[in-house]
Amino acid sequence: MLFKTTQYDMIFYGKVGCGGNAKQKALLKKHNINYEDRDILNTQWSQEVLEAFFDGLTNAEIINTSAPQIKRGEVDLSMPKAKLIEKMLQTPILIRRPLLEIGKTKVCGFDIEQINTLLSKEIENVEDMEKCRMKSRE
Repeated sequence: MLFKTTQYDMIFYGKVGCGGNAKQKALLKKHNINYEDRDILNTQWSQEVLEAFFDGLTNAEIINTSAPQIKRGEVDLSMPKAKLIEKMLQTPILIRRPLLEIGKTKVCGFDIEQINTLLSKEIENVEDMEKCRMKSRE
């Protein structure tokens, strides 16, 4: 394992009630990956921290496409990334989830290939692991 600094292999920022996050966590448990579970909506984010998760990604790759504001067309995804992150600080439901911290590496989305590399695992790639299956109440 490349990173192991605490009793947890990673920090998992997800949303309570998200069916997709529940499936992701079940897959981690199945592969004996310990994680600290944190609520993405109640975390005090900063511009700098979110930028670290989103480094090298496009606006389309960092946004939660299930967010009501996105579905209603209230957010212009062509705005500069820094402005979109400012909007996420005000409305965290816009943040794509999960966000993962594995050692010093920050990951946006449930990237099984990156998890496997960082934790020396062989998790099978499962489709639709990022879809929230439960009705949202935002």
